[in-house]
Amino acid sequence: MQTPANAVGRVNWVYQLLYGHYASTLQAYGIDLTSFANLASSPAALVDAVDQTLTGGQMPAAMKNYIINEVSATQGNLTRAQDALFLAATSAFYQVQH
Repeated sequence: MQTPANAVGRVNWVYQLLYGHYASTLQAYGIDLTSFANLASSPAALVDAVDQTLTGGQMPAAMKNYIINEVSATQGNLTRAQDALFLAATSAFYQVQH
């Protein structure tokens, strides 16, 4: 079981990985967002890819719709990819199930 401090720490770590300190060196960590950014012009396709990658296709429909709506409101393919990954990786569903 996670403590509240661990939960916040995990969110902060994911944020720093995707947007912050580590973002400029993601490939050095073996993380390449290109495939996600290439799908970002279609938020539904992007979220489907995130779903398959992070949850093995088991993301609840309501969660997918929420992420699609949030991603649709942003501009730029890399930003969309980062946002979709952040929302999925910091969700309670992902943290509990995966």
